[in-house]
Parts: sequence; C-alpha cells; structure tokens
Amino acid sequence: ITTMLKLNSIDKMLFDSSATADVTIEATWEVNKYDVIWDVDGVKTIVKDVPYGETIKKEADPEKTGYTFTGWNGYTDGMTMPAKDVTFTAVFEAKTFTVTFDANNGAWDDGDTTKTVTAAYGSALSAPVAPTRTGYTFQTWSPSVPTTMPAENATYKAIWTTAGKVDYTVETYLMNTEGTYDDVEAIVTGGTATIDAYVKVP
Repeated sequence: ITTMLKLNSIDKMLFDSSATADVTIEATWEVNKYDVIWDVDGVKTIVKDVPYGETIKKEADPEKTGYTFTGWNGYTDGMTMPAKDVTFTAVFEAKTFTVTFDANNGAWDDGDTTKTVTAAYGSALSAPVAPTRTGYTFQTWSPSVPTTMPAENATYKAIWTTAGKVDYTVETYLMNTEGTYDDVEAIVTGGTATIDAYVKVP
C-alpha cells in the first residue's frame, strides 16, 4: 500500500476450498485526499479534501494596508498536491512613503523651509527639531505627528503663536524739495509692539 492511495476493497475474494479453477483477486484503490491551508498573518483559509496529484488552485492575492504582497511561501505555480497536508504563508513587504515637515513661514538653522523623511510603513517616525520664526514661538505640528510612518505620503505644518511684544526702531529722514535727502541725522524713535501690529511714527 502506497502513501498516495488507500486500499478500497478486494474484488472477487473467492476462498472456497472447493474451487476447481484459478481465482484472480484484484485490489481497487482510492486516491488519498489532503488539506491545503492558506495562512495570512495567522488567519487561515482551509481547502479540504484535495486529491493527491491534483494541481493546486492558488488563492487570490491578499491585501494588507501599507504592504505589498510578494507571494505565497512554499507555493509554486502549477504545483500538484503532495501526499500530506500543506500550508502556504502569505509574504508581505512594507511600502515606502514620504512625510514632509513644512516650517510655514519659518526656517531651520540651515535655511531649509521644509524637511522630508522617507521610510517604510510602520517604522519609527519622529519630528525634526522645531524651526524658528522671528517674533513667533513654535507651538506644534498640524496634524499631530504619529510615532510610526503612515500608510501614505503626508505633510505636517508648523503652527506658530506670537511671541508677545518685541523692540523696534524707526528711522525717519526728511526729503527736500529736490527729491533728495539732506545729509542730516535721522529722527530715531522706538518702542515695543506685537508682531504685525501698526505703530505710530511721529
């Protein structure tokens, strides 16, 4: 008896001791059947009772957020059913995305107004050192920056609040009737004011 077939019955089992002629006994066989298991991250789809030697019909490619399906581990196109249960496991590869940090009218010390990070989905993500902006205080990023790479390209914009009052100086020069400025000292005034506020010049 092979591992692929099982004995189903014995035909013409004639054991009559009084038989006067030769007797032929024929064995009949039935193909063994096994299970095919398709495993996607622990979720299993079981195709039962696939006959030995039959071509295995491949499952549809699964989908997974942030990943590309690359194939079934252990499966090859056109393979036939072996003499045992088989399990094929889905293999995925993380996709790569880019996030952009926008200084939103601010800048970093190197002069950049944007910073980008390109990495695989699910990998650790952290925001760069906050940019600066004259007269403003960095508050946060909008939207909030996640701790891992998202499953899409994204942009995070700096949010600013005014830094309160700042010192300012105004230099006023007098123009003569000829449309030029006399070589005289400027009238200098100053004070404090909030950013973008109007100031009165004497």
